[in-house]
Amino acid sequence: MIPQKRYYGKGRIAHFSPPTLQTGAKMVNCYVNFVELLQIKAAIDDAVTHMNRNNRSTREGRDALVNLCVHLDDKTLTVHPPYLDAAYRKPAGETQHTETAHS
Repeated sequence: MIPQKRYYGKGRIAHFSPPTLQTGAKMVNCYVNFVELLQIKAAIDDAVTHMNRNNRSTREGRDALVNLCVHLDDKTLTVHPPYLDAAYRKPAGETQHTETAHS
């Protein structure tokens, strides 16, 4: 049995600018109405509350992540716990101050 994915919540996006992703586009603007923004805020607040239970003096607590997923096809933003966070963990010797910006 495959476990169901847990997510903190979601909200609908009114529209994107530009309306379609173009090749080479570096960003997209998401416009959200007030009610949907409150739902997204509640989902992010739930994620922060869950993450705040972690012991931040441990590596796991300091490196805790949340996944904000924009679904372009149905114009929603969902807030998830990071199911694949192990793939994105920093090497043991690397600290936040040694990270470089990616182009």
